[in-house]
Amino acid sequence: MSIGVEIYYPRLKELTGDPSELRLEGATVGECLDELERRFPGARRLLCDERGIFRRQVFVHVNAESVAKPALDTPLHDGDRLIIAALAVGG
Repeated sequence: MSIGVEIYYPRLKELTGDPSELRLEGATVGECLDELERRFPGARRLLCDERGIFRRQVFVHVNAESVAKPALDTPLHDGDRLIIAALAVGG
């Protein structure tokens, strides 16, 4: 399935070359993140901790329909959009 991705995370945008449109293939959120890592090594480390859980400051949304972070096994459908964003943290 072809999934469109919008990135609002400066470090991830830099890693991916800040494309105007990024498309990933995957049937779940996790499969799309796996492809993102294959294409852009280091991407997964920006999004997830060593346990594979989304980092506190990272927000991933499917079709902007929820404020909750999706599980990695959340199913996706052709034409869905992932939004990846990060809050600024630190002091």
